[in-house]
Amino acid sequence: MATHRIPIVNGFALVGANVRFEPAATNFGANDRYKHGVFVFPDTATKDVLGGSFVVPQNYVGTAAIVIVHATTATSGNVLWDFDYTAVGSSETGDPSSDQENVTSGSVAADGTARDITFTTVNLTSANLAVGDTVLFNFGRDGVNEASGIAANVYVLGLFFQYADA
Repeated sequence: MATHRIPIVNGFALVGANVRFEPAATNFGANDRYKHGVFVFPDTATKDVLGGSFVVPQNYVGTAAIVIVHATTATSGNVLWDFDYTAVGSSETGDPSSDQENVTSGSVAADGTARDITFTTVNLTSANLAVGDTVLFNFGRDGVNEASGIAANVYVLGLFFQYADA
């Protein structure tokens, strides 16, 4: 059994009112050497989300998780990540009225050094997902429930679906 990670932020992602996509050199990078983009989740007292969808791979068997690659310029405080989703299979509605599951990262402390990368894993209920399902999701920074929130932007460099195969 092998573990795989596939990126789930793609052309089907849509940012919410406060979340934005920008070049890393704009506000995150100090050296401005690499020309990649980052999703910016500002320090607000709201739940700021990025919405999207992805398809569960053909070799999926379980141990589903979301992996968030993030960093901040702050050196203290905590961030709380939410992942709300519904897995939709053939002959099921693509317009669900509620989430199938809401999961949270729990409180994740800033690394202590500005711009250091943090990998945070949030486990999903594996039985909710089946091969070929389209997973509709909202991923966000929960500023409503952050205890001692990071008083700065948090930058997401990657969002991945992690799973095991047979």
